[in-house]
Amino acid sequence: MNKAQVKPYIESLLRKDKLIKALEAMADYSAGYDDDEFSDLILALIARYNNLKREKDMGMISYGDANIRMNQLRHSILGILGELPDVGNAIDIPGAKPRVVRSGNEKTEEKIRSKEENKTLKVLFLSSNPSEFGQTGQLELGNEFRKIKDVIQLSKNRDLVELDGEPAVTIGTIISAMHDKQPDIVHFSGHGDNSIFVVNDQDGYSNLSQNGLVRLFRQYGKKLKCLVLNACYTNAIAKKISELGIYVVGMNQKVKDLASITFSKGFYQGLTHDKGIPHAFETGMIHLSGHETLSDQNTPELWHEGKQVTF
Repeated sequence: MNKAQVKPYIESLLRKDKLIKALEAMADYSAGYDDDEFSDLILALIARYNNLKREKDMGMISYGDANIRMNQLRHSILGILGELPDVGNAIDIPGAKPRVVRSGNEKTEEKIRSKEENKTLKVLFLSSNPSEFGQTGQLELGNEFRKIKDVIQLSKNRDLVELDGEPAVTIGTIISAMHDKQPDIVHFSGHGDNSIFVVNDQDGYSNLSQNGLVRLFRQYGKKLKCLVLNACYTNAIAKKISELGIYVVGMNQKVKDLASITFSKGFYQGLTHDKGIPHAFETGMIHLSGHETLSDQNTPELWHEGKQVTF
């Protein structure tokens, strides 16, 4: 089969928004006939499509953003279409001769799987419990981290979530962790009051304001899908940061240790179900519904694009 036969078929698939079929057809046609650089490019585009579809299905990106990125991917495919080898493997084309399956396609599929982007969600758990808040202000942050870790480890989908922790964070350590680890989800646990309180270099605490947090996540949160602010009075911050296009969980009042930990356990149990951030939030709320007071049950709020997400 030659390029003149294959190219119109692939173009028709792209017009019908069948991007993955177009990419698979290109991979099958060119397998064994192209150079490694072109093969790697196709495999990278397939991985890009699969990752984008997963993010869309999980509700990690808005419908509009998904369409924009799909259009960008379509243009990328069109851009390399002319680089197909002049002669290649026979593929199934409606109205054409039956496809002759070439041995070795299993190897191509294996390469696709090995090239596919890592689907693991990286969770960065940041905690701060400054000593200046006194004994009565000390929170069970270590216990919360252990409970989250246990929930993930007990799930059959444990490999979906990778949990990393940074205790006693300063502004500097948060910036370093965001830059170095490139997390998908950031979870802050500590004290809040229309800002969050972090440790400073003088063993006291610093107030990281709403303005500072917006700047932080605008600059270092390019991959960020969700931010959990498990601290008192953080719903106004959540609303503002969510305008960056990410999901943000905030608390609309003072939150007790037990309620905070209960919600976190449920949230990460839901996250391992691979059904998106809203599903994870609702699972956390279900866990919290067993709490004795109605105020505890309604403390967490989920925000996205400046609007509270309701169910």
